[in-house]
Amino acid sequence: MQHLQQRAFERWFDIDVGGRSYFDDTGIISEQRTFYLGIEYLPLRRALAALKPGPADVFADLGSGKGAALIVAGGFPIKRAIGVELDDALTRVARENAERARPR
Repeated sequence: MQHLQQRAFERWFDIDVGGRSYFDDTGIISEQRTFYLGIEYLPLRRALAALKPGPADVFADLGSGKGAALIVAGGFPIKRAIGVELDDALTRVARENAERARPR
């Protein structure tokens, strides 16, 4: 069921936040290296709704990947959403996704 909800999220915003990206493939050297795996829409939306963010709040996503969490956060009445990502390729995808999602 969550897979269908995730697909609906991506189709609604005309974005692609799926897949994995490994730091090994990017040339980023880190002892604690990990991989990108996008966050699921519904659990994050529920968590943010429980926090009841307001117009003075700022959402910061460290390791923002393809920007899914930023797009979800943008659906709340927050002051600003900020993403920080080490992988340049993921940052480019996040910017593209944000532009496509902006009209929604």
